[in-house]
Amino acid sequence: WSAAHDVEEAECVAAATAALRAGYRHLDTAQNYRTEPCVAKAIRESGLNRQDVFITTKLSNQDDYHRVAEVFQEQLAALETDYVDLYLLHMPSADESLQLRAWRVLERLFEEGRIRALGVSNFDVVDLDGLLRQAVHPPLVVQNKLDPYHHGDPSGAGDVPRYCQAHGMRLFAYSVLSGWPYDLAAVDDPLLEEVALRNGVSSAQVALRWAIQQGAGVLTTSAVPEHIAANRLVAGFT
Repeated sequence: WSAAHDVEEAECVAAATAALRAGYRHLDTAQNYRTEPCVAKAIRESGLNRQDVFITTKLSNQDDYHRVAEVFQEQLAALETDYVDLYLLHMPSADESLQLRAWRVLERLFEEGRIRALGVSNFDVVDLDGLLRQAVHPPLVVQNKLDPYHHGDPSGAGDVPRYCQAHGMRLFAYSVLSGWPYDLAAVDDPLLEEVALRNGVSSAQVALRWAIQQGAGVLTTSAVPEHIAANRLVAGFT
């Protein structure tokens, strides 16, 4: 489950709590979402042990690439933890040398055990190639937009799912149900509606199942408890 951008604290805590109660154990946030404190509060109030919840957060502001370690410490404090399970660069930088310096700091934090796994978000195949050539510890996860009309490459030119499989990286999909940046959301597609009707499920469940069948992990952002629960029920049909 992923926290939405800039939601009110009470709404964020309620949604994260509903996700944990529904059985989700992966919570995703980011520096620019401003939801790290409410994710921490939901985990604290859930009674779950820290090690039972997988936390992902991201470095979003490229102006902070010169003070990565300081920002990371601030994020740990906001999350009320001394490590994160997965830490991502939120987007590629046009300044490759600056990006590499930031990555080197993340590699050191990884070696210290304060970051358990490294990854990137919104990287296309060219961006990934550039980082893999220089990284000592390559990204294990790529978190990109993925839906039936947008196959994971921000440039639209590459095949990120296939690239991830070839290079031993796991793709995580966000905005599977959103129409952004297109006019038609997958859940409103007549073809998906037909598949949903045939299988006795919702269009949202069909879209999420499609993403899983592409080999991706899936992040959903619903704040509605009924939808949060339903989004987990995507097995038993193809």
